[in-house]
Amino acid sequence: MEVSTSTPPPANLPPPPPSTLVKTLSNVSTTSTVTIDSAFSDSSTSPKSASSKDKGIPPKSPHSLPPLPTINGRSRSLSAESFRKKSSQRFGKRKGLKKSNSESSVVSQISMGSHKPDPQPECERLTRKLRKSVKSLGEKDPAVGEIYTTLGNLHFREGRIHEAISSYKCALECGEGTHSATACLNLGTAYWNQVNVPEAIKYLKDALTAFELGCSRSGASPDVNPEIASCHHQLGLAYALGKEYDLAVYEIESACRMRLAMYGAAHPMTARTLDAAGRIHTLRGEYDHALHCHEQALTVLQGTPHAIATLDNIASAHMGRGDALAAVHIYVEIVQSLKARWHCEITKGYYDRDPRVSQDLADYLHKLADAYRRLRHDAYADHCLDEANMVLMEGGISPYAGQDVD
Repeated sequence: MEVSTSTPPPANLPPPPPSTLVKTLSNVSTTSTVTIDSAFSDSSTSPKSASSKDKGIPPKSPHSLPPLPTINGRSRSLSAESFRKKSSQRFGKRKGLKKSNSESSVVSQISMGSHKPDPQPECERLTRKLRKSVKSLGEKDPAVGEIYTTLGNLHFREGRIHEAISSYKCALECGEGTHSATACLNLGTAYWNQVNVPEAIKYLKDALTAFELGCSRSGASPDVNPEIASCHHQLGLAYALGKEYDLAVYEIESACRMRLAMYGAAHPMTARTLDAAGRIHTLRGEYDHALHCHEQALTVLQGTPHAIATLDNIASAHMGRGDALAAVHIYVEIVQSLKARWHCEITKGYYDRDPRVSQDLADYLHKLADAYRRLRHDAYADHCLDEANMVLMEGGISPYAGQDVD
């Protein structure tokens, strides 16, 4: 089934030029150095963002809008009534994926669908290993705790957050060992992914204390401990979710200093922490300073799976400072980059598709629609929303989340 699109954008606008985001990103120096003082200094002294001219972003004019993303080549109007009828035929009363809490956008959450799960040989292997270890060593042996922690990590990566939390809690019941501090750290991370800030901060602080105590016993320096740096990073994200921005900046600054000392400025871990710092500055309304952090992070993360999240953060900062046109160009590039992966995904069998691919593409189409709406181009925005609905439908997700499909 081909994806249909809505009515094309108004014909009274002349053809827009190609998106200039590629030029924009190429203008960012690949040799820029992450400087902690510039990344976390007071916003009043933060570096001013480059002008639209310097960044290669066109002036705010309807003629500068990039081409609308079209998921498939066909363009066909589809009324709401006929779309609901099609959706009802496929889904009945089935609900779609719920949108994640807006505050949790510090780092993108894993969206989950109600599909038949894929075969999980690694999970089954760990479960068999766990049963044998419990039988031979007992339920409270530290070796069993290690397996529980590994199993929790696997659940977390697959988006099964509740199962991950259960595994981490079982690991904490398996006595003292190297697994306990790691389980605390991962449990805190899982809780802030659920926007459960109090529990997240509680377990992350326990993990930080445990890792610092381990360094004290071994005589190692806590300033070059990767796990301690991770604790500070995750605490910063948790405090940001709780809107305690001063504490969030303090924790992220600590993590960034440690990772800069351990890995250097050109390492992805350092860049991801700097990117998180930029997100916190955006939440505080310090948009120019946020852009400075994100752009430095992007020079390192370009070409990695984390680059799209960084571009999303840059677009959010542009939206915050009122530059919706710059955000449009970025979101168009993100949609185009995700489109190829989505096309590959929908060629698979229905139960073999990963619903997160369709959900991610639809989410960015919604963000693009919001940016167009900010520019008062409602026809462009409606086009993107129709595309998002069709992406969800082709991906096996009802676009009418929380509604009964008549």
